[in-house]
Formats: sequence, structure tokens, C-alpha cells
Amino acid sequence: MKFDMRTGVACLVLVITVCILQQVSAKTVRGTLSSVKAAETYGQYITKFCFHGENASVAYELNSTGKDGQLLFYLDEQWNVASTVSNCWEKLKLAKVSHELQDLTGNQTLAHFIHPRIWHIVYADTFTCQNTGLPIKDPITLSYQLKLLNPDSLGNPTDHFSDEETGLLAFYQIIVILYFVLICIFSSEIYQTIMKGGPMHLVLKLLSIAMATQCVGILFTFLHLYGYSRDGIGSAFLQFTGEFLDICSYFQILYLLMNLSMGWSLGSYKVHNSQFSLWKTKPVIPVSLGLAVYQGILLLWELIEGSEHKVYNAYQNSAGVLLIVIRVLLACVFVGNLYNTVALERSALRRDFYKTFAKSCVVWFLCYPVMVVTSLVFASYLRYKLITIGVISAQTAAVLTLYKLFLSRSLYWEVSALSASTLSLRMNKNIGIKLHS
Repeated sequence: MKFDMRTGVACLVLVITVCILQQVSAKTVRGTLSSVKAAETYGQYITKFCFHGENASVAYELNSTGKDGQLLFYLDEQWNVASTVSNCWEKLKLAKVSHELQDLTGNQTLAHFIHPRIWHIVYADTFTCQNTGLPIKDPITLSYQLKLLNPDSLGNPTDHFSDEETGLLAFYQIIVILYFVLICIFSSEIYQTIMKGGPMHLVLKLLSIAMATQCVGILFTFLHLYGYSRDGIGSAFLQFTGEFLDICSYFQILYLLMNLSMGWSLGSYKVHNSQFSLWKTKPVIPVSLGLAVYQGILLLWELIEGSEHKVYNAYQNSAGVLLIVIRVLLACVFVGNLYNTVALERSALRRDFYKTFAKSCVVWFLCYPVMVVTSLVFASYLRYKLITIGVISAQTAAVLTLYKLFLSRSLYWEVSALSASTLSLRMNKNIGIKLHS
């Protein structure tokens, strides 16, 4: 009856959420246009957006008009060339479309292409290419608001995300509902197992804390995307906090898996009697710790310095490439540690445990590098969402597999380093595995 009630509540929340989340809207950018900034960089960069369809457009609002101000629109490949050009006039000529800012409000409809295209928007005015070396007299400063509009299902330029982000709101919605259903069904069983102690209760506690952190981070990201779908802005606080919590969850699980790979709570008690002895005796510990700390610094730097605060876009620069290399190195260290730990074990049951444990952990470690490499065969506007969806799905599946493994007494009863003599067994009717009572 409990299972039915929980499932009913979960389904009710699913229906309500789907009914509420029907509207999406355009990306909105606000800021200041400055002649000084435009002159310094040969055009003030505003933003980029992936447009599609025949009626994609940019609507703008200004507080005043300036001298020959204009918005320049570059296709992605044109912008890659323009950003390396040292001549100001040549850079401006590479723009595919230009729009004169003669009125306080207006819009520009962009050319239709068969496939979605990324456009970069730049501001320039009469002072941009003067190159007199003297301070600009009476520089132009304008407050602006841009609404970047993709056509909806009816072809009207009113509602939509950039094609780089299409589908992410629905994905995060599914993930949030999935976590909600799983919490309703299994939280009490996990809580009782942790509170009663026994084999791997500390492992389950650490894993649950990490998953709770990730769940809150995903919820914050979902709320940001939902707000973004309505006003094109969202919440910078929710976005940053969600990304930060995702990083925290990653390092909590990394810490846990690295300890487990060296035999903490897995191997013979005579061989590994405590977590702290592992960190003192294993020569590979400084390497793992150094890689993890360096990775954390790079991740936080990317999160703080990145203009769009997208951790899964970090691969686009040299620091992001280093992140991928470090993750691969950490996976190698993990496999090496686990191999040495398994070499000390003779039990076939334990080896089966390690086999399943290793598969889940390797998926968790390598999903990001694999998804980055895989995404390179797709168009650039598809890469971010493919990486985001692939990494979150793979890591969630890996962690759920670890939960099942750790809760399965038939496997880890023999593996755990803790005593199971005080624990009795009962059968969980919901998931068909033995649990301590």
C-alpha cells in the first residue's frame, strides 16, 4: 500500500508539473552599449544565439539613439575569422547583416537556413574605427535590452530557447521527477539501513549526502531554466549555485570512490583497518589528491570566469582540455588502486563484487571525456546539450547501480570490512533484495 500511495503522489506531481510547464520564451539580454568599449575591441561583443526557421528575429529597446550606431550580426564561422582580424574596418565588413539603430525600438529578422546557425551580435558606431589615439569626445552610452526570438511551432517569433539549449528544460524536469519518485520509494529503506549500522553504512551515508547535494543542484538548475523559459533571464544565483553544488557532489563521490578502490570498507579488515591508514601508507595518494585539487581549482575557475557559467562547456578552452585529461588520469589511478586491492582477495564472491563495482565507477569517471569526444562529430549547436544530458544520465545510472550493489547483502556481506554479526536479514518486497532489519 505504501508503494502505491507513493507512486500515486509521484504521478500527481508529474501531471501538475507537466501542466504548469507549457510556456517558454526568448533569451533576454540587458546592458550598456559604449563607444569606448567598442573602440577598444573594434566592436563591442554583446552575445550569441542559435537561431532557426524563417522568422527568427532580434528585438531591441534603447533609452536613446546615438551617432550611427548599429548592430552587426556574424555567423559563427565568420566570427571565428573576424575575431582574429587586426584591421577594424575589415572586421566590421565581415558581418553578414547590419542593422542601424535609428529608433528607440526595432527588430531585425535573420536569414533562413536549412539547419540552425549560431549568430554573434556586436555593437559598433562612428567612433569604433577612428584610431586617433585620442580620448573619444562625447562618447555614446546607451542602455539596451535585446530579445532573441526563435519561431514557435506556428512560425511566430515569440517563444523558444536557443537551439543550443532546446530540450534541456524538459530533461531537467524528467530528472527532478525521477529523483522525487526514487526518494519517495527508497528513502525510508536507505535511512533505516544507515541508522541501524552494519556493513557499509558509512559508505551509504557518504553516497547519500553526495546524491542529496546533486539533487538540490539539479533542482536549482531546473528552477533557473524554468524562470529563463518565462522571461529569458532566469536566476543567476540559482544557476551558479546549481553548478557549484554539482561540483561539490562530484568531489564527494570522487573522494568516496577513491577510498573504496583502495580497500576502505571493502577488503579484509586485517589488511585495511581504517581509512586514515590508507592515506598514510598508499604511495599513490599524493598523486590522487594533487589531481583532484587541481581539477577542483580548474572547475571553480571555469565556473566563476565563464561568461555563461556552463561547466559542461569547459572543454572549449585549454583549461577545459586539462580537466578532461585529469579525469582520465584519475580513472587510471582508480583502476590501478582497485586492481591492487583485488589482487589481495581470493574470494570469488568478492571478485564478482569488484567487477560490478569497477564497471559502474569507470562509467562515472569517463562519461564526461567520452561524451565530449563523441559530441565532436555533431554540429556545434548540439554539443552542449548532448554532453549535459549524457553526463548527468550516465552518472545517475552509475550511482544507482552502486546503491543497488551496496544494498545487496548477498554480495557485500562477504566484502564489507565491518562486522555483520549483529545484523539479521529480511527480504525487501519492493526491490527483491535482502536488507538488514
